[in-house]
Amino acid sequence: MEKSSETHGTFVSNGKIQKDIFESGSILDPSHPCGGDINRQFPEASENGEVHQVLQIINLANITPGSIHIDGNNVMMEMSLFFEAVNLGDKDVVELLQNAKQRSGSISVGLDSVSSASEFARLLNQAVAACVERRARGKPF
Repeated sequence: MEKSSETHGTFVSNGKIQKDIFESGSILDPSHPCGGDINRQFPEASENGEVHQVLQIINLANITPGSIHIDGNNVMMEMSLFFEAVNLGDKDVVELLQNAKQRSGSISVGLDSVSSASEFARLLNQAVAACVERRARGKPF
């Protein structure tokens, strides 16, 4: 995922500006070989309890192989495990991480174009295969 160490997209979703950022390397341990996070930001969120940020902490080895697909400019995937924290504008990063909840299911990264999504999906598939192999070999993942 080195080529996509930071991939992002800005678009309008449900009438609001949304910015998705995928960062490789775990937010908890940047040297983690298969870690990453999806940082979804809502810059127009008001202070009235609207979501400002959704942080999803992932391990690429937990993406279901073959589940990565493109829907418009979104790269969709199924996760057996990830952690998610929601910020209503009242938490710093430490508080956000302390309040992260364990989840499983579908997640996505929105990118600027269909071609960017296609390239990201291609690279993501390669990285997932490498991380699944690391796990099978008993290496840190």
